[in-house]
Amino acid sequence: MGQPFLWRLEVWARKVAQGPPVPYLLISSKRQKARLRISRRKVKRMKLIITILVFLALATPANAQRGEGSTFRCQNSKLVHVGDSAFLVALKCGKPLHKEVINTGYGKGGQITSEWFYPMKNGWYGVLTIRAGKLIRIGTIQTK
Repeated sequence: MGQPFLWRLEVWARKVAQGPPVPYLLISSKRQKARLRISRRKVKRMKLIITILVFLALATPANAQRGEGSTFRCQNSKLVHVGDSAFLVALKCGKPLHKEVINTGYGKGGQITSEWFYPMKNGWYGVLTIRAGKLIRIGTIQTK
C-alpha cells in the first residue's frame, strides 16, 4: 500500500519539477497531440455544461421553484399579477370566497397581511397574499 502512494508522490514531484506545460506546437509525437486534443474537448464540453446549468439556474425564477407563480387567472379570464394593487385585484377578480387577515407584528413595524381565496377548478383554490395594498404572492392550495 505504501509503494503506490510513494510512486504517485514521485510522479507528482516530477510534474512539479518540469514546470508549466509545453505549448501545443512544441509537442512532437502524434500520441501526445491526440491526448492533448481529447483533454481540450473534455474541458470545452464541461465549460458548456456548466454554462448551461448556470443559465438555467438564473433563468428560473425563485417563485417557480416553490410552485407559485406571478400571474393568476380569475374565473372571468382576467389576469392579475404580483405587484398589482388590492383595488385592481378586487376589480378584476371580484369578491373573494374567503379573506384571512394576518397580523405580522405589533407596533410601528407591524404590517397587516391578508390572504384572499378564490375558487378554481377541481377543488383547487388560488391564494392571493396582499400586504400594504399590493399583491405580493400568488399560490394555490387543494382541498380534498
